[in-house]
Amino acid sequence: VDLDLRSRADARRPLAVMGVTIIIASAAGIVLQAAFATRYASVFFPFYVILVGLGVSRFRFGLPRVIVICTLIIMSLASMLFVFRLSKTQAGQVADAVRQTRPEAAYVITCPDQLGPSVSRALGSKYTIETYPRFGSPLLVDWVDYSERNRTNDPAAFADELLRRAGKRTIFVAYSTTYLTIKNQCSDMIGRLSATRVGTTLVLPEPKDFFEPMSLIAFPPTP
Repeated sequence: VDLDLRSRADARRPLAVMGVTIIIASAAGIVLQAAFATRYASVFFPFYVILVGLGVSRFRFGLPRVIVICTLIIMSLASMLFVFRLSKTQAGQVADAVRQTRPEAAYVITCPDQLGPSVSRALGSKYTIETYPRFGSPLLVDWVDYSERNRTNDPAAFADELLRRAGKRTIFVAYSTTYLTIKNQCSDMIGRLSATRVGTTLVLPEPKDFFEPMSLIAFPPTP
């Protein structure tokens, strides 16, 4: 058995690219206090696949290589089944709760705007859906200067304008308090609404079961 601690020559370049990418991304995330999602790993995953392929090629033809390849396939399929069965967002529960209340008219607000895409996909176009903090479209999130813009938000003013726009419609607020740049703004906005309308909690967050948990509160019009 020959051990070469310098690694294979054809593996050094993809290994170096993958390692440097991870180091730069990790350092930037720490300095900027950025969030991380597993999909971000897609930038170095191709190099990981190359390294796995090079590793498999080191096994001689015959039963050893077949066993290694079959093991990789089985583990990959098991991982894929786990990922596909994982509920990524609680937006489906939120949409079901809105429909079950059978409101004649509903005004849905997602707080923050990052919940907008998933809620709008689950709920469809039957109801008005807008986002905190600027009554924007739920289809896209404007990431330009996102953190800086959120420092100037006014939850109380937003709640007052929301009440004016909603009129006699039921207000549904789908919200989460786990987003760093928003902090307590969603809670403050809901507190302002509660001073005028009585809210009912329809959905509670389930962070253990969902990657994107959220709550839902309904504010029917004041009689």
